[in-house]
Order: sequence, then C-alpha cells, then structure tokens
Amino acid sequence: MLYRNSEVQLGAVLKKDKRVSRSKDIKYVLKEGQWFHGRWLTLHIAPGKKAKTRWGVIISRHIKGAVVRNLIKRRIRELCRGADEQAEQMWDAIVIARRGSEKADFADLKEDFYRLCRKGKILRGSAQKRECGPGR
Repeated sequence: MLYRNSEVQLGAVLKKDKRVSRSKDIKYVLKEGQWFHGRWLTLHIAPGKKAKTRWGVIISRHIKGAVVRNLIKRRIRELCRGADEQAEQMWDAIVIARRGSEKADFADLKEDFYRLCRKGKILRGSAQKRECGPGR
C-alpha cells in the first residue's frame, strides 16, 4: 500500500537497530564525519561502531507544519531502507532535509539522496572506500 501516491510503502519501516537515534551518536557523526550537500538534502557520514550501517534523519522546524515534516521524514526513511541493502558495512549516516525540501517530490529526493551516497562512496559499487575525517 502506498501513501498518497508518494511511493512510500506503509508498514515498511527502517528497523530500530538500523537507526542512529542516540544523541551522542548523532553528535559524533555531525562533528567527526564528512558531509556532502545536495539541492534538497545534506548527508553526514562517519565510520560506524556497529556491525551494520545505521541511518538517522533530521528535519528542521524551519520546514513549517508537522504533517509536512513527517511526510519528508517518511520519504527519507524509505530511501534509507532501500539504500541499506546496497550500503557498505559499518557506516553511520545522518540525512538532513534542507530548507525548501518540502517542494521536492519523491523522485527529486531519491535522485539527490543516491547522488550524495555515491559522492560519499557508502554504497557498494562506488569507486573506493572513503577514508573519513573532518572536512568535506
């Protein structure tokens, strides 16, 4: 079942063990990791401490309306769930929705998300593994 023709499936969720949710883990990724900016999203990545890639989503309150923020969050989590199957092991990644991302449809977010993942070389099939450290 799809939600409002947005290609986001109801019931298909990003499992809790594949989420970055603790405050100290989020701060670590934002401070120590590398970041990549796209038109709609920003991706922060850092080497993970767990045996699998974990994803986090941050939506600013600059995007007005809780319904809109939740829709964007569901779309990004769906993208993370799809990319998780292709992800290299042991990355912590935070996806931040940029101001104006409420104007993007699912296809635009998907294109931007996968472009950032390829830039960060966190998906299988990307060139070389990236050595992670502060900076871009």
